[in-house]
Amino acid sequence: PRPPFKAALRTRHALRLSSQHVRMWWASAVLAIKSMPLHANLIGWHPGLSSEKFTWPTCVAERPHGAGLVVSEAWSHQLRLFDVCGRESGTIGAAGRAPGQFIFPSSVAVERPSGCMYVVDSGNHRLQKLDRDGAPLDVVGSAGMGDGQLMSPKAITCAAERVIVSDAGAHRLSVFDRELR
Repeated sequence: PRPPFKAALRTRHALRLSSQHVRMWWASAVLAIKSMPLHANLIGWHPGLSSEKFTWPTCVAERPHGAGLVVSEAWSHQLRLFDVCGRESGTIGAAGRAPGQFIFPSSVAVERPSGCMYVVDSGNHRLQKLDRDGAPLDVVGSAGMGDGQLMSPKAITCAAERVIVSDAGAHRLSVFDRELR
């Protein structure tokens, strides 16, 4: 069996991540994402909501000010936005190498209180910063092991004034400030 993934959220949330199931309890509402080869189901937070199909969801993050969730999807090369009722409210990005485009986005973190999103763009070996609406603000990284380079980055978190990336291919953690320097 594959090892479980690890994650941490703020105090009013409990999160369990494994290679097979992601479950988030949020107040009285439940969002469950069951990972399966090439697709998964979003089970609504309230009874009666229909399922949404995913293509390999890799990360889920809470957006600030009760705006809902953002989910990174590796195989569709995009981010999907959901409101607090579990309804899809939009997508960000498409397959490509330009700013705002992704190749296998593996993780997303949301900065508070601005709502800026940091996306680990694994296939492009880079980190992208997007504004709260998904417009590209900055891009850092290229394939390599040197300073400012990334090699198959996989995960990200915002901690204090830092952005920390798990740079799997380089066997290290890469640390940036909020301006990606």
